[in-house]
Amino acid sequence: MNITPTERLGRIAVGLAAIIAGIVLLTSAGPAVAVVLELLLVAAGLDLAVTGALGHCPLYASRARSSRRRIAGASRDRRHSQRLARGEISPEEYQRLRDLISADTHHAAAGAGSQQ
Repeated sequence: MNITPTERLGRIAVGLAAIIAGIVLLTSAGPAVAVVLELLLVAAGLDLAVTGALGHCPLYASRARSSRRRIAGASRDRRHSQRLARGEISPEEYQRLRDLISADTHHAAAGAGSQQ
């Protein structure tokens, strides 16, 4: 899974809305160009609904992107900032942890992108 729960819900909602809108528009036959665009709207809606339901976006995977990883890294960074503000860790330890998070994120992105 490379999509957050919030993004999944958004994809499902927008996807279903696009499917319904496309089908409604298709019921009123129009010019060929309009029919093609309406079919594309339904196809895009299906893509969003399916990727949202599965929690996996193949495009994100091919680009080594994950909304889940980005949020997890931000959460760790925020947690360390709070610990620094409370005096639980020194500024040096804070910087060391930030460097580790950054290196981990870059390493994970590079490793995922090299897999074919």
